[in-house]
Amino acid sequence: MAMLQIRTTHYPRNAGRIPVRLLARALTGAGTDILAAGALRGSRRESAFRNLVETWITNGGPALAPWFIDELRGIAGSEPLPDITRGWIEGITAQGAALPDPGTQDLGLPPEAELRLAEYTAAHARYKTPWDSSAVVLLAHPPAGDSPSRRWRLHVFDVGDVSRFRLRSDAFDGPHRLWTDGEAVSRKSLILGQGSLDVRGREPRR
Repeated sequence: MAMLQIRTTHYPRNAGRIPVRLLARALTGAGTDILAAGALRGSRRESAFRNLVETWITNGGPALAPWFIDELRGIAGSEPLPDITRGWIEGITAQGAALPDPGTQDLGLPPEAELRLAEYTAAHARYKTPWDSSAVVLLAHPPAGDSPSRRWRLHVFDVGDVSRFRLRSDAFDGPHRLWTDGEAVSRKSLILGQGSLDVRGREPRR
């Protein structure tokens, strides 16, 4: 499941939402470790796999623990497992409550960003299914403060039922200040700089 999550980042909507770096760090060496655990027999095998899972959860830290717990609960609830395997999975999941996927939590709106992608799709009824207009904006935020060596962060701005999508070429020229126009809570808006990008719409339907 972790690999499937990571692979979905080639979709613009997921680029800033999947915690790729956290997953990669948590699962470092997983391929070799899984093969080694699978080569064992009986209770030693079960113990090795439990230790592996607990190590991944520890490596992922508080940000990823809810994701691991939810995945384990899904496996225990849908897969035919030996009683001993189900027992240690339930032992791990009982230690933590399910929380929202860290990749889908609101990332906020830092004050400055560079535009990486702006995509608009008009309303259509292709494939016999009506779709609202939609827009996706991918922003890269520079490190805060005097820390140029720190990594930039990605943020996805995603709206449906688009009421405005205005883009000028200078939107791609370096960092811009970000702001909104203070419309009703039911509407979302994103404006770069002096209006070089102006996108407005509603929270998209999932």
